[in-house]
Amino acid sequence: MFDFSKHFARRVFITRTQGELAIAIRRRNDHLSQVLGAVWSTAIFTIVLLVFLSPGVGSRHEFRFLLLAAPFALVSGFITCIDLWRAFGTEEIIVKDGRFHWTRKALCWRRHFQAGQADVTDVAAKGNHVKFTVKWWTYSIGDGLLEDEAIKIALNLQYALKQPATEQRVIR
Repeated sequence: MFDFSKHFARRVFITRTQGELAIAIRRRNDHLSQVLGAVWSTAIFTIVLLVFLSPGVGSRHEFRFLLLAAPFALVSGFITCIDLWRAFGTEEIIVKDGRFHWTRKALCWRRHFQAGQADVTDVAAKGNHVKFTVKWWTYSIGDGLLEDEAIKIALNLQYALKQPATEQRVIR
């Protein structure tokens, strides 16, 4: 009658081939609700914007009304980006040949991060994501991971980053 299997499907895939550690984090399984959240936040922003701008149209104080609408535009844009990231975002982490590669993708948007294996100084599972530090900057991998998935990613990354490329293995 009810099928909950898609909500509990694995999102994290960890593989190792000849000294290379590859971690893939797939998008969330409930992407329809995330897209609806993005549409909802955009609709609310449009209504608020119309309310703010309607009294000031044609007046000499029009600029003040635009200043009032700017924070709402920023918050709405931020919420929309988060919803779209959660709906379509994937991540891939590769540790290979002394390099740490992290790629984030969502629809047409891509972001790459590279660092030397020795430059990654700290990796830890923090709740539902994994944090790592490179040159005093802290980055976060994964969004909404299960706690055991975050721990597996952190353990595998810690082990891979401390070992030479030829001695890596997958921790299950």
